[in-house]
Amino acid sequence: MSPKRIAQKLITDVIENYNTTFHRSIGMTPNEAKGKVMEADLSHNQVEAERIEKEFDVGSSVLYRLKKQAFDKEAARWSKAVYKIVGIDGYRVQIRSRNGHTLYKAPNDLKMVNTETTDAVINRGDILEAEKILYHKKTRSGKYKYLIKWLGNEPDSWEPQDNLRLVSKDRKSTLENEYWAKKHK
Repeated sequence: MSPKRIAQKLITDVIENYNTTFHRSIGMTPNEAKGKVMEADLSHNQVEAERIEKEFDVGSSVLYRLKKQAFDKEAARWSKAVYKIVGIDGYRVQIRSRNGHTLYKAPNDLKMVNTETTDAVINRGDILEAEKILYHKKTRSGKYKYLIKWLGNEPDSWEPQDNLRLVSKDRKSTLENEYWAKKHK
């Protein structure tokens, strides 16, 4: 046996021994704790998702919290435009203004209000709603860049695939699925 294989075998044995030995600080072995931590995370995530669904109703009016800038002590803390909740996507709430400006915000960044939705001023840093993918190209890293046609009067732009995948970076967005379905016909 080569020295490298012997070292690998010894390291594997040490790790296995460590993970199956009782630890007083956690009251169990690390292998036992791994499953319990995952169960705790899953139950917490389920409770959090249910809380978000109870707290926010589709059709409710909200303001969203503005990002704090340096030296903005007296600046506005909430958006001027009033948005309507149009959907809940995991831990993100999809909101839309009267003129169709769509954003995805965390529930903690939303404040319920009792007024009608208003038009929103579109800032370049905001998330815009894509109408469709016009073209694609593959980058050196193996990921795709898409030429996006935006809703409204926004000019078309090239966007990396990660910008279209808000929920999971490994799962294609609805827009990507529609594009590839048309491409393979």
